[in-house]
Amino acid sequence: MGAAGDTILDQSIRESVDRSTPALRESLVLSGPIADGSLMVVGAHYELETGVVTFATA
Repeated sequence: MGAAGDTILDQSIRESVDRSTPALRESLVLSGPIADGSLMVVGAHYELETGVVTFATA
């Protein structure tokens, strides 16, 4: 599932991003702006302690 050393919380957050990103991309409300290129939906995980943003690959 996650990288070695991930906590259950980290894994849960990443799983949430992995599941919600495709759902947002398929949203009827967002489909127009996505199709015309004015909106891009990407998944990412932000580490509060370090300020590091890791973008999801899905």
